[in-house]
Amino acid sequence: MSNIKKGKWRKLPMELSKKIGLIALGCAITFNAHAASPWENKLFLSGGVGYSTLDVDGGPEFDTYGLAGKFGVRFTPYFGLETRLAIGVTEDSWTIPSNTVASDDYKDVDMTHEYSIGQYVVLGYANSSSFYPYVSLGYAATGGKLELNPKTKENRNEEARKVSESLDDSDFSYAFGFNLVVQKDIAVTAEYISYLDTHDADFSSFYVGLTHQF
Repeated sequence: MSNIKKGKWRKLPMELSKKIGLIALGCAITFNAHAASPWENKLFLSGGVGYSTLDVDGGPEFDTYGLAGKFGVRFTPYFGLETRLAIGVTEDSWTIPSNTVASDDYKDVDMTHEYSIGQYVVLGYANSSSFYPYVSLGYAATGGKLELNPKTKENRNEEARKVSESLDDSDFSYAFGFNLVVQKDIAVTAEYISYLDTHDADFSSFYVGLTHQF
C-alpha cells in the first residue's frame, strides 16, 4: 500500500496535470489563431489615409494626401474580390523654373487628385499567425487636374490665362500589402498601390488603415 501511495498515486496527478496543461495550451493556441484570422471567408470593410505621388513623364512630381477605403469578400482564405475608392483632400504645387519659356507668363502648377476607383482580385497567403500578406490585381480609373497659374498682370503678357488639364485615365492596377490583426475581426492594413502607369504619368499611393471583417 505504501508503494502505491508513494508511486502510482503520486505520479498520476503529475501526468494528469501535464495532459491538462497541454490541452490548455492547445486551446489557447487555437483561440489565438482564430482571434488572429484576417483571412476568414467573410465580408470586409477597410478605411484609412493615403499618401499619393503623381510623376509626370518628363515633368514634375506631385505629392498629395487623401482618404481611401475598400470593401469586398473572401471566398476562401486565399482568394477574394474587392472594390477600392480613394479621393484626394490636399493639393500640391510645382514652381515653374525661371529658365523655361513658360515662366515668362506662369508662376506654378497645381495638382489635385480627385478620385481613384477600381475592381481587384485578392490573392492572400493564409497561415496560423496574425500576419496576412496579399496581392491585389485589377483595373482602376483615376481622375485629377493640373492647373497652370498665370503671374500677375504687372509681370506677364495679357494673353496668359489660367490653364486646366484633366488627368482622367484608366489602366491595369495592382497592390501588395498585409493585414496585422490587433483583435478579433480587426486588423491594421498597410499597402502600396499602383493606380496608373502609362507613358504620360505614374500615379501610386501608400495606404494605412483599419480593416474590419463581418
